[in-house]
Amino acid sequence: MAVIGSGVSGMSAAYLLQKKYDVTVFEAGDRLGGHVDTRPSATGRPVDQAFMVFSRTYYPTLTRLLGELDVQTHPADLSTDVVCTSCGFRHLHDDPLGSQNPPPHPESVDPHTWARFNDDHARFVPQLLQALEQSPEKTLGEFFRDNDYSDYFTLHYVFARLTGWLLADVENMPIQFLVNTLARYGFTGGPDAFASWHVIPEGARTYIERIAGTLTSINLATPIRTVARSGEGIDLHDTAGNHHRFDKAVIAVHAPEALAMLANPTAADRAILGAFKYETLQTVLHTDGSALPHHDGDSAIFMQVSCAKPRRSAVSFHAALNKLRNQPSQTPCYVTYNPVTAIDPKHVLARTHYQHPSATPESCQAQERLPELSDNVLAFAGTYHGDGFHEAGCHSGITAATTLGAPWA
Repeated sequence: MAVIGSGVSGMSAAYLLQKKYDVTVFEAGDRLGGHVDTRPSATGRPVDQAFMVFSRTYYPTLTRLLGELDVQTHPADLSTDVVCTSCGFRHLHDDPLGSQNPPPHPESVDPHTWARFNDDHARFVPQLLQALEQSPEKTLGEFFRDNDYSDYFTLHYVFARLTGWLLADVENMPIQFLVNTLARYGFTGGPDAFASWHVIPEGARTYIERIAGTLTSINLATPIRTVARSGEGIDLHDTAGNHHRFDKAVIAVHAPEALAMLANPTAADRAILGAFKYETLQTVLHTDGSALPHHDGDSAIFMQVSCAKPRRSAVSFHAALNKLRNQPSQTPCYVTYNPVTAIDPKHVLARTHYQHPSATPESCQAQERLPELSDNVLAFAGTYHGDGFHEAGCHSGITAATTLGAPWA
């Protein structure tokens, strides 16, 4: 049995498949894990640079997997501050959409703009739910334009939060996908919205390493060039020219990569896998607190925007890892996504980029057809099978293993 890709989807599939088959994992990179990227830090403790937190309530598949692997977790601090470096807007809150405590009026914002902000804030959720019933395929950007929401409100209240939490271009996201995702993870708000969220104190690589220890074989730095059905099995060719023969396989890589691997893609393969697009997330692991819009220790997460910059490029996301992980230290450590302010190179520990699936009308339609691609010989997995979160990846891996004859007992 071959598993191509060692992110959450591939390793979740491998975990179940190894209970019934010999499993060989092929990974193009020099490490296992994909978005599970645990790094050493200046504090002496490991920190996670990409996948950082999960919910024991809203991630049932991953929670079960971590439990079976005896991976310890503890509560995360997800207190959040939205800060505009141009107008002085600041909103400290403890629920995802900040609906429990309205933001204060920034002194530099004129009364008319602020009155419109408050009006938009009051009608946003009721109108969004109404649109969900009437035109669920409409994108969030279309919804804002049709209902004449102010740019000030959409930047400071909606895009600042949702771009950070969903790590995606929410402007072009269908309303139905957006609302379902927010509801699925408890992001619709409330005073206890963050209560179930946890971190893995020894780093998320802990669960990857425990799965890896059970597998028959792991081939790092072995990109697969082609995957072909042959008789009743699967033929793999790697980029070094080596041939590998297996009875069954899971392709657990990003959709464009999966399509490129197929030696003889069908029209359905092209139509479905070709519908998924990805966004690049630039991340910097560092110790430069001055790069944050406020570094007074009040929050674990900062969503940074600027009135002076275009909407999409203006949103940056900072995580104060010591506070988020409830691990106090004299040496602060941060992860910044899509930095828009300079970070002192002397304080940079690592720079990395990740690919995250975009949710578009085309990808949402393609998701409905994904089950057509898998059978009892070749199965597909990846976070693109769901909403792009770790739980979606884990669930897709378990589904792929089940399709290949190794259900979770």
